[in-house]
Amino acid sequence: MALFSIFRIKISRMKRFGIGVLSFFAWLFLFIAVISVTVSLTMGQINNAGAIAQNAMKDFSTNPTAINSLIDQLKTNSDPQFIKAIDENRTAINQTIKSLAGSAQFQADVKNALDQLAAGISAGKSSVDVNFRELANLAAQKINAAAKSQIVTEKDLASIKPLKVDIHKQSDVVNKIKGYAHLALLSWIVWLLLLIACWRLGAKSIFVKSGRQLISVGLLIILIRVVAPMIGSRLASQNSDSQFTSSQVTKISGEILSPMLAAGVGFTVLGVLLILVPRFTGKREQQELPL
Repeated sequence: MALFSIFRIKISRMKRFGIGVLSFFAWLFLFIAVISVTVSLTMGQINNAGAIAQNAMKDFSTNPTAINSLIDQLKTNSDPQFIKAIDENRTAINQTIKSLAGSAQFQADVKNALDQLAAGISAGKSSVDVNFRELANLAAQKINAAAKSQIVTEKDLASIKPLKVDIHKQSDVVNKIKGYAHLALLSWIVWLLLLIACWRLGAKSIFVKSGRQLISVGLLIILIRVVAPMIGSRLASQNSDSQFTSSQVTKISGEILSPMLAAGVGFTVLGVLLILVPRFTGKREQQELPL
């Protein structure tokens, strides 16, 4: 009898150890699966590059600090004569940048140019022809108006031809990431199989276990989304010593990574709902018991 009890205890310990190991690998595959979903959603933001830039331009045109920071950046490593010209005409330059960035037509032209690049990258093209003629025309009008002279001539504008932009490296990187992300979606199946194995070994509730894992991974994704723009901003400021660059990196990366926040919140909520399932089913069973 004692020998049978010892044997049963050992089996129980082995089952708990097995559940622990399987739970760890289940969490790992869940993390890979959730990352694959967030990467796929984030890669989809490439198609919104034009809209993201347009919003950034709107914010930039109403931010005097950012405009002044950009002007200071233009002076960096420039010759003394250029710096002197900027200082003497700083007010006019400031107004020109503000007017140009705030122009609805300029923002639309920037969006159109970036949309062409984004569409080419998403389609896996090696190059794309982008016409910057409209952008140049509008910029010339603002510059000539600020200078009160014909600095940019019609001849200069006529010489601007559609530019063939080489995007093969960007296309390769993006499409490889998309391919890996789609392949990693198989991790969902592995995760479910590991959870079933835990349940077969005697885990109390597959709903509670899956819910807790979803909550932990969801909160981790939210944390990554919050921290990533800060790290990007710090790296940008270290490399360029520019308040303008770091502020724009933070703003733009925040928009690009917005699907991560939605995914993190979504998986966390799903986890909470799964944990509540046994409680609701348990109450329903008690209510259905005959008096």
